Amino acid sequence: MRPTRPLATDAAFWLSNAWKLLDELRVERALYAVDWPQDIDFVGELERNLDDFMSVVKDPSADVAGFTTRRMNGLCDRLGHAAATSRLGYSPVWNRYGGTCRHEFLEVLRDVPHAGTRSTTGELADHADRIAHCLEHWYGEATGYRIESPAPGSLLFVADWAATER
Repeated sequence: MRPTRPLATDAAFWLSNAWKLLDELRVERALYAVDWPQDIDFVGELERNLDDFMSVVKDPSADVAGFTTRRMNGLCDRLGHAAATSRLGYSPVWNRYGGTCRHEFLEVLRDVPHAGTRSTTGELADHADRIAHCLEHWYGEATGYRIESPAPGSLLFVADWAATER
């Protein structure tokens, strides 16, 4: 139930990344459910990506908007893989950058069924909506930015999340 034509709005940005995370999480959970051997340290991979992501986003000279729009999808991919393990909540990097919403975020991700479980489109859309909400909140809290769409087709990155939080 993805849009057939991508929309450049803040809601579409978060929702498209939420679907990416949801897809990766469901598939990795299904692989864990059948004891598929995992050769990759998914939590370690997320930690490296998250450290790199945050170092750029926190750099005052960085193009935060361009960097975020290019890299958020990959970060969601890694987060989906790591969330499929039972170790994400123990990650010091996740706990450092996860902010106050990290526990709620993990709860939302724990509710997602693996890909081998029959789910309706509506159920998956509900999961994607909750994940999108968590992604937006996490990003704002972790980076200090929020994303708005002042007009169709444009995204605006606003600094100082706390001062502008809805």
